[in-house]
Amino acid sequence: MRHRFSRKTLPPFRLVAAARSASTQLVQNPFSQTLVGLLPGTYTLSFALVEQSGNASNTAAGIDSVSVTGSSSVPEPGSLLLMGAALVGLGLLARRARRTMSL
Repeated sequence: MRHRFSRKTLPPFRLVAAARSASTQLVQNPFSQTLVGLLPGTYTLSFALVEQSGNASNTAAGIDSVSVTGSSSVPEPGSLLLMGAALVGLGLLARRARRTMSL
């Protein structure tokens, strides 16, 4: 799943229990969330478990493989090319102005 971060709450997602054996052990279906468009800063990842059957003694939760990666802003090659072309243009304009003044 992909979600774009826009200062709103994420849409809810549900973990569905599936019996793995004849015992009482349950396994949650794996899921993933991808957040895109995050601004630089500090974020908090929170999880909550809600018991719906009213029997909290049989409730357990586990979280595995949570990773947060970030990137620093790097100028695009196109931006650098545009800036370089502007500097070359200014240099040629200055050279032309000097030639005109010397004639």
